[in-house]
Amino acid sequence: MDFELKTLTPSLVCSEKVDAVVVLIPENFSTSDDVLSKFGALAIKSGDLEVKPGKLLSAYRMPGIAATRLLLVSAGDCSPKNIRTAVNAGIGALKSSNARHCVVCLSLLVNLEPEMVCAAGWRK
Repeated sequence: MDFELKTLTPSLVCSEKVDAVVVLIPENFSTSDDVLSKFGALAIKSGDLEVKPGKLLSAYRMPGIAATRLLLVSAGDCSPKNIRTAVNAGIGALKSSNARHCVVCLSLLVNLEPEMVCAAGWRK
């Protein structure tokens, strides 16, 4: 599986034509008008996505999102440790699938710092 680490706007994430998109959701997530943000806000509000780091919710062929699979993964307070936990949970969930091209999205994280990006670098 190939991995790309990108910082994209939520609307650009929705247009990424890949096998899977792993989107990190912070605990202090605030919604906007794009499909991804609305889905994330609804998942949290309904209780389907817990804000505990590493908890995830997956969707398959979601309308309005070009990727085949979408994984929303909670990143908690966005500390480097919690980001690493979230990325490992998302990638771990994809290991048993046939996904070959994955994008890890950090665009919903607030006040993105270099340490946060480094923490998202997936390791076996």
